[in-house]
Amino acid sequence: MVDSNPRVVVAAPPAAPGALGAPIDSTVLLRYLEGLQQWHAALRHALDDADRFAHAAKDQAALIPDITLAMALVESVGHSIERIVAKWDSGRVLRQDTIEISALIWGRLEGAAQTSLSVSFVEACSLCVTMVRSLRERLDESGASLRSRLAMATAASDRVRDLAQRCRDKIANAPTLAIPDPGVIGPVPDALGARAQYEQRVGEIERALVVAESTFAAPLRERDELRGLLGAYLDMAGDRGNIEHDAIVAAEGDARSVLWMAPCDLVAARDKVAALQHAVRAVTRGNQGDRHAV
Repeated sequence: MVDSNPRVVVAAPPAAPGALGAPIDSTVLLRYLEGLQQWHAALRHALDDADRFAHAAKDQAALIPDITLAMALVESVGHSIERIVAKWDSGRVLRQDTIEISALIWGRLEGAAQTSLSVSFVEACSLCVTMVRSLRERLDESGASLRSRLAMATAASDRVRDLAQRCRDKIANAPTLAIPDPGVIGPVPDALGARAQYEQRVGEIERALVVAESTFAAPLRERDELRGLLGAYLDMAGDRGNIEHDAIVAAEGDARSVLWMAPCDLVAARDKVAALQHAVRAVTRGNQGDRHAV
């Protein structure tokens, strides 16, 4: 029997520094890593606490699957933090190392296959908080919890609608996924016996909103990733003295004409960035051959 439900605060993750393909100042990175590790430890504590209460709750069968999903995602985030810390190597990092760390922070979460979600590390951190907060609220059987969740879902629905519109404005052939409206299920019922089914519908809406948010965020994230790759390849060309080579200048212009076009054709953008990569590598190999021939 559950005697109490301690109010463990589930804080938001620390703001991630930098951007994909960009170096990060070591001082900023250290501060972020310290905050990230503290945040993850507190999140894990909150999830473990929720798990203990869920196993004692009357409706544990409805809670355990979501607890399991949250634990899988939190564990994946933990493994990624370990990889980031390992790459950080107690601060013994060069500029290229920080670029690789930014890829771990802003790139897709590794090891998240078991969650059936394709998200970035930054998004996974936010999803962890959303899931754990949602789970803790579900342990409160009062109508106040459901009203709070409904309000959060309503706010999330508005946020996802704005995201979807931005995706449609910025990305060609954007996803066509329906966004659930929490208002269609009406207010929280007063009868306790009716709340179980109502809670299930709220949960379905929350999960659908997570999927919708991930779906509409993915094309925008890929566009930003391609822009980051473009910058990384140009940095590579600049470091090797090839930035003004005609082939690279032309490939850069072609890529920018697509990547900074709205709506952006991601298929064409992938090809243009790949062409730039090929140009940078070809010019680099050519220059190395010239040096060998001298």
